[in-house]
Amino acid sequence: MRGRPPVAPTQHFDLPEEDEEAQDTVTPIGHAHAHLRRNMDCTPLDWRQYFDELIWFGPIPIYKAGTSGPVFLALHGAGLCSFGYACAAKLLKSDCRFFAFDFRAHGHNQLSESEYQLDVDTLINETLSVMDYIRSITDNHQIILVGHSMGGAIASKAALEDHKRGKGVMGLIVLDVVEGSAIDALPHMDNIISQRPRTFQSLEQAIQWAVNSNTVKNIESARISMPAQVVEENGIWRWRTDLAMTRQYWEGWFRGMNNAFLGVVGPKQLMIAGSDRTDRQMMIAQMQGKFKHTVLFGVGHTVHEDAPEQFAEQVRIFISTFKLK
Repeated sequence: MRGRPPVAPTQHFDLPEEDEEAQDTVTPIGHAHAHLRRNMDCTPLDWRQYFDELIWFGPIPIYKAGTSGPVFLALHGAGLCSFGYACAAKLLKSDCRFFAFDFRAHGHNQLSESEYQLDVDTLINETLSVMDYIRSITDNHQIILVGHSMGGAIASKAALEDHKRGKGVMGLIVLDVVEGSAIDALPHMDNIISQRPRTFQSLEQAIQWAVNSNTVKNIESARISMPAQVVEENGIWRWRTDLAMTRQYWEGWFRGMNNAFLGVVGPKQLMIAGSDRTDRQMMIAQMQGKFKHTVLFGVGHTVHEDAPEQFAEQVRIFISTFKLK
């Protein structure tokens, strides 16, 4: 028996069925459901307030925070971006070197050829390439991988592959995803995508939608991460990543992730947003003490964005418990 599917990445407000045009864009700020958080500041924030450095690895942007300590590499979820880790990276820069990058077809990644070739093997190889590059520019070849949602599945599989090629990650942290619940949730994804506004009239409007819809519960994180998830065309902002174009890859991302996660040698932790967001295989493995299991409270699917303080504290405990250097 599998656990319940995770809460949808977004919780949406419905647009009137009779107004087809309204389904193409979100209502202007100050109207309709925008009254939920009327007075919040929705101006975008600069990544330089959170990360110390941007390093280009070909078309891949890699953001770095911190100058010493263990090396962490964070992978984002589908349709999201590296800036989702910005608030946490700022909190952790005195504890570690925290890296995050944008996958192809996401964020500020500049790959144009085969941009939507997002099959699991391509994403694993992309991750391994970034890992090798980070090893080449740091004095610590041991990396702790962090992955959220799709990124958690890829992190698990990349970590296992890294062991197979004789390198081996130092640790693995997965955020709010297990195989059974993820597979169970896939039939609902088309509906989730169809309910999102297709366009926004401004960056501020996109940020406000993210918070009002509970996509991101933390306004500060929304102000840094949402601007990298949309692009401007003729004065209108649309999604940077067309999630519908990734449909053929969804199952491949998650199928086999549990075995990969459990097969990785070294410290492992699963952080989830609720005790019901797991499956039988992981519940049994947890009871056998095969990994550290942590439930974060007051958060949605984007646990690291909703509660960066909780996430950062768990990372510090991970570093201390397993004596990572």
